[in-house]
Amino acid sequence: MVVVSTRGDVAAAIPRRAHPTRLCLFEFVYFARPDARLYDQSVHHARVRQGAMLAEQAQATETRWPTPSAW
Repeated sequence: MVVVSTRGDVAAAIPRRAHPTRLCLFEFVYFARPDARLYDQSVHHARVRQGAMLAEQAQATETRWPTPSAW
């Protein structure tokens, strides 16, 4: 590509190929507010989907929550 400035300076440049946008997990998990939108996706819904995928991968069938014993 040849670029000519308003002063008449001429420069040659080779345009770089645009890299595809890649999602960063840390942006969704740690940095973004739940009501934000990143990459045209709701952060809250992305977190819910990530949790569902993790549960599926871990093959979680039952969740147990420890509770304090009664006095």
